[in-house]
Amino acid sequence: GECVRTSLKELVTRPHVFLRRPEFLWIWSLYWMTYVTANTTDTVCDQLQRSSALPKFMTTSSVNLTVCIAKDRAFTRMFGTKAPGALPLATYGLFASRDMLTIIASFSLPKILAGHLPIQNPEKSLAAAQILLPLGVQILSTPLHLIGLDLYNRPQARRSERLSFLGREYVKSAFMRMCRIGPAFGIGGVSNRYLRRNMHPDAK
Repeated sequence: GECVRTSLKELVTRPHVFLRRPEFLWIWSLYWMTYVTANTTDTVCDQLQRSSALPKFMTTSSVNLTVCIAKDRAFTRMFGTKAPGALPLATYGLFASRDMLTIIASFSLPKILAGHLPIQNPEKSLAAAQILLPLGVQILSTPLHLIGLDLYNRPQARRSERLSFLGREYVKSAFMRMCRIGPAFGIGGVSNRYLRRNMHPDAK
């Protein structure tokens, strides 16, 4: 809410400050490295005339998970509700599962889902799948995100307390994650495919 408004205001009024913030640099690095990895894998697979579905999932997941967990570790320490400390292994596992769901939905499933949508135009069907899947998967990944954070912030909390926290924060957190992931891997995925095809006419 207020944090988003403050960030947008700073982006408009003081972009030189906003673009130098650690949190922006972490997010930018994450998406840049993810797309570079995905495009490189696609190009190599095109040259070898092989499907890129599995190789792209493996390479993109490896890079994305590594950078994203480092980002989450930094963010948790910057914005956590307690003094900085080591992240529990369970938090790492939940964050990794969350990010794998997003990668699968953003890079592996759109072509599969596109063939089952009631849209005659293949390009429009693929674009719709590319936008819908990264958004929709946040319904599943948001609980993993929230419980991972809660395990760090409140390691001694009871199960009932965690469920209460999840119920209280789920809707707004899912919405905020959709607002971040949608442009990055939904619209970004459509734009990336368009640019890649124009720069590499033989790209699939």
